[in-house]
Amino acid sequence: FGLKITKNTNSVIFVVIIVNNYTMFKYILTRALILSGLNISITLICYAMGLEWLVSFMMMLLVFAVNITLLIIFANKFKKMHDGYLNFKDAFAFLHYIILISSVIGVCFDLLL
Repeated sequence: FGLKITKNTNSVIFVVIIVNNYTMFKYILTRALILSGLNISITLICYAMGLEWLVSFMMMLLVFAVNITLLIIFANKFKKMHDGYLNFKDAFAFLHYIILISSVIGVCFDLLL
């Protein structure tokens, strides 16, 4: 990515927005990989312990609690990256992209398992 300075200020702003969205995409992708990696490791451990662990209610609550906790931690770090301010629109989009990418990876893994 480069920054081409022209007399039109709108194109300079447009280039900065593209670079900012690219860094945001990298941040979302790494966090989604962390979340899906943790979910995959929990699934593998439950699979090794027995199939009854995969369908137990307590394991479902544990996975849900871990996912919510990690999403809150990711949102707090994202808020700190943006000078302590995070509006609802950005938080909603940020967390939904993480959940979407992590879910797609998890479904692909479950299909392979």
